Amino acid sequence: MQRNKNSKFKATMFFSIISLSFIHYNAISASTSKDIYDDYTSMRYWKPAKQSDGSYLIENKFRDPAGEALCLSADPLDRPSAVINHCSSTQSNLRDMKRWSMIEKEDGFYVLQNKHRKPDGEPLCLNILSPNDIAGVNYCNISSPEGYDYPSMIQWKFIKQPDGFYLMENKYKRPGKKSRCLAADSMNKTAIAIECPVEEKKSSINHQ
Repeated sequence: MQRNKNSKFKATMFFSIISLSFIHYNAISASTSKDIYDDYTSMRYWKPAKQSDGSYLIENKFRDPAGEALCLSADPLDRPSAVINHCSSTQSNLRDMKRWSMIEKEDGFYVLQNKHRKPDGEPLCLNILSPNDIAGVNYCNISSPEGYDYPSMIQWKFIKQPDGFYLMENKYKRPGKKSRCLAADSMNKTAIAIECPVEEKKSSINHQ
């Protein structure tokens, strides 16, 4: 009986996270012109930069109008979304949110665990939630209900390009669909999922 209660609780948590992410995604979409996605060439490339504490900043190739670099971050407003913020920002509340541990898994994939913790102390990981193509930062250890493969949704492969930047491909694939990669949405300062450009796939990152 206790096991069934735990399973129901975990399933409820999983779908609650999807619902919260979808609400935020719809709010973004309502204020966004579709045209901004037509020129995302530089926005789909990222570069991990190792820091002195062993964590990484994940820098986007795109630069804002002032020429500032933008980095992948957890949402400072505590929403279950992945966002982009200035890499150079020194605000204390943003420092850990922009830093990631790269935990190597099988087949060249990595789990990106954020240094920021919620009050309960549970780790947070970068993911793409299905079926909404939303990039989020949510609990790493959620047991997904039948029909969902949450462990693959939090795994990423870094695919190196000639200029030293990388595509970030998510491991999870919906039946009959192409792989999805992480991209920056410069207008809304968020991270989104797009279809991976297959022709640009190169060798994976050699993580040390």
